[in-house]
Amino acid sequence: MVGIKYNSQEHLNGQALAWCNKVNARVHGTTNEIPFERLKKEALNPLSREYIIDKINLRRVQKDCLISYAGSQYSVPAQYVGKDVPTTPQNLRILRGPRSRGAGQPAGRLP
Repeated sequence: MVGIKYNSQEHLNGQALAWCNKVNARVHGTTNEIPFERLKKEALNPLSREYIIDKINLRRVQKDCLISYAGSQYSVPAQYVGKDVPTTPQNLRILRGPRSRGAGQPAGRLP
């Protein structure tokens, strides 16, 4: 929220939880259902294992040799045009795909 200052991570988390509780208790504009009520109907089961999100994201290289990442565009070598390239958000590098020479090695650092 613009202009709001938080005293701590706990304060921020508390405000975020309050907002989630507020919006999920209202009728959703698209589904015309209350998300909290819909969640009860779905009868989801807990995961039986730890859920790990893969930290590599694929981005398709456009004809202008650019990919979009986190709201910015980054230049990629022309040989990757039309291909999906894996990117890592931790260090903002593009990794060469498995079919290229030196698979898994940095192809170039992103700014």
